[in-house]
Amino acid sequence: MTVMIDSRNPRSVAALGLVLRAGSWPRCHLRDGQKFYAVPSRSRPGRYHLADCQSCTCEDHQRRNLDCAHILAVRLHVAQVQTKASLRTRRPRHTPAEIAEGSAKYAAMFSEEG
Repeated sequence: MTVMIDSRNPRSVAALGLVLRAGSWPRCHLRDGQKFYAVPSRSRPGRYHLADCQSCTCEDHQRRNLDCAHILAVRLHVAQVQTKASLRTRRPRHTPAEIAEGSAKYAAMFSEEG
């Protein structure tokens, strides 16, 4: 997933602030299985909006049908989670012994050429 942040868009900038606390967002499921995050309101402390990567219950999204800060923050959070998961499933890093062996082979290549 690619998420674009536009520094000229106040919603994008606000999303960056919201995503910093994404680990504390409650997760919600509707009866049909659809998943949402309860993202804090930026203008009303103590209030939450249900948002996913496409929709949000906030007034901004409902009135303008634009991607609000809550949607953008969820997209950023989902991208972070997916990236962390893919990094965990990659090939394990080389051991120090393997790195030393590779370095020795690399050094030997150059010493033989000289």
